[in-house]
Amino acid sequence: MVKCKNLSYQNIFNKLNFTIQKGKIAVLLGLKGSGKTTLLDCISGNCEDYSGDFYAENCHYLKELPSFCEALTGIEYIEMLMTLSGERNKTEVTTLIERLCLNKELNKHISETCLYTRKVLILISSVCFDHHNTILIDEPFTDFDIETQKIILEIIKHVNAQGKTLIVATNDIDLSYELADEILLLHNGKIKQIENKFSSNKQYEDKVLSLLMN
Repeated sequence: MVKCKNLSYQNIFNKLNFTIQKGKIAVLLGLKGSGKTTLLDCISGNCEDYSGDFYAENCHYLKELPSFCEALTGIEYIEMLMTLSGERNKTEVTTLIERLCLNKELNKHISETCLYTRKVLILISSVCFDHHNTILIDEPFTDFDIETQKIILEIIKHVNAQGKTLIVATNDIDLSYELADEILLLHNGKIKQIENKFSSNKQYEDKVLSLLMN
């Protein structure tokens, strides 16, 4: 479960209130610069200068790979994750690497890999460490083609199927409709929580856009 009560941070957002029940996927949707990443930072405990209260059960939030990993190859990093996690989800990780055709890229040192590979490694970290109950993911679809976005969508749903609560920040309306149980619409420093009971993508898009235009 994730719960925020009167959460405020500087002049970015003010008195946010919402609750995400255990096992649900909430999509944090907003325009670029609306404060999505800052809100995830607050929920994960990475911001100190905030007011209000929040609770996130056993939260995992990895925005970027640790600097010590730069000297490792992608394969060495994944092997390290497998060792630390007791090789849980090894089959899923292996399948993911094959589907994304990353075997050759992962032989490089992480310092030499592209943004695409780094973002996939961050997602793999979330899959490996399944002892966390709450997982925060920031802009997982950005810079990927449609086919890769679909695979990432599957990964996120796979993590959720393990009973995890997820908050996924994005500005992609179409993908958010496919993913969300709940929508957290962050706009002009306020948040509106909407249950995803829309009968079509068009109905959902019309509602979201009307709120963003106000």
